Amino acid sequence: MFMMRVSNEYRQLHQLILQGNQEKYASELRRLSQTNRVEVLCEGDDIGNTVIHWAVVQGQLGVISYTVQLVTGSDLHEVLMIQNKAGSTALHIAVYDGKTEILNQIINSLLPDDLFMLLSSQDQKGKTPVHIAVGQNLPEELECMLSSLKPFQCTKVLMITNNEEDRALDIAQSTGHTDCVNYIHKIRDSSTEGEKDQSSNKPVFKRKESKFNAKGIPKNFENLKILRKIGFGKECIVYEGTCATVPIAIKCFTGFIISTEGMDQLRDCDILRSLRHENLVHFFGIAQLDKGLSLIMELCDTDLHTLSQLPGTGDNEKPTKRGFMKLIKDTLHGLIFLHSKDIVHMDIRPNKILIKSGTAKLTDFGISVLADDDVQLIEQLTSTGSHMYSAPELLDQVLPTKGSDMWAIGITALEVMTGHPAYFEVKLWKGKLTPSALLKGHLPSALSYLKERNQKIFRNVLQLKPDGRSTAAKWLARIHDYSFD
Repeated sequence: MFMMRVSNEYRQLHQLILQGNQEKYASELRRLSQTNRVEVLCEGDDIGNTVIHWAVVQGQLGVISYTVQLVTGSDLHEVLMIQNKAGSTALHIAVYDGKTEILNQIINSLLPDDLFMLLSSQDQKGKTPVHIAVGQNLPEELECMLSSLKPFQCTKVLMITNNEEDRALDIAQSTGHTDCVNYIHKIRDSSTEGEKDQSSNKPVFKRKESKFNAKGIPKNFENLKILRKIGFGKECIVYEGTCATVPIAIKCFTGFIISTEGMDQLRDCDILRSLRHENLVHFFGIAQLDKGLSLIMELCDTDLHTLSQLPGTGDNEKPTKRGFMKLIKDTLHGLIFLHSKDIVHMDIRPNKILIKSGTAKLTDFGISVLADDDVQLIEQLTSTGSHMYSAPELLDQVLPTKGSDMWAIGITALEVMTGHPAYFEVKLWKGKLTPSALLKGHLPSALSYLKERNQKIFRNVLQLKPDGRSTAAKWLARIHDYSFD
């Protein structure tokens, strides 16, 4: 029985975690508003454990994965920084218990500055997660934690002492954990070298001459610099960078390597070079960086998912319904262009619609070109761990089509126009969070929030059979009749 007063929502989520009911947890978390969601996730029981602490203790990777999808940015940082009465964050517990997959999920969900603060947090014994990792001889976990930090941040974390005045290196040496000792020496040497370059704490990647000749981007990537991490996905990390002082975004598919011959074929790809439209994120080129295949793209301000999660008041007020509809129309213009080139996007969702100076732009449209009809490769490059925006036919692992793109833009538009998740209930199906309605052949539950007139507009694309869905051009004309009254 809880000694501290906690909300009913906390009790329910906690109970679902103890029961291992990750599907129900996901559904209940989606029901909460963004503000209430953060408040509940910040609550603690009589020993100070939040539901995230309990999820780590129980090894509920699905709970962690779903939480970091719904709670992002400063809100996620606030949740993960909470310490229980022993001073442990969820990350402390993940390292203590050897929950490597959960550790990776937490680390990859944070930007370097937020991760730095989390790795600097100390429990009642003065231990940081880094102290714990070296004490338990976990060199891979140690590398995972420190490799995402800036060099000077690594130095600061490694200098933190516990209550016995021991640094991480002292612990590693006294316990004879040679692999940890070697890694700390390696990263400290790298940090020292990085400090010599006062203009940047990230390496400069040099590339051979490229045949791309996009406006504002030189013909090669010799001056490509990675500045900071700005986002992540299941298989990738997105960085902000520059190329000859031009701001760019660099999307690295971690661990995804292409041969030299394959790179030559990609660089010669006329389709990618020709895709220029005001409602598509400009694609500047491809580079094979140390971390894997990287797409070099236009840097934007934010994305549709982030906008939709903003509070309704204040300086960062979210767009009006008309404002959201304008962004959907922008997206449809970009999709019309792609489909006119016989290119299927394959992965439309709110965070794949970027915003720059008030204009919506589709991103990641080159995946279909890279994958070349390889179903498994498409799955690798687009996988997010859920089917929340997948058309019904994609549950059978068939190739995406223009029709499946239309379903995805319909679900995306439905969520931002209603302010509600498209589906009320989800479950784990073949390892992915999948709407129960989709498995039963039902339309999205959120349609009920629309007036009948507007429901008819959405049903033009939310058809269970792909051949019954409107094209992008026809739906663009149709949504002009959307009623805002």
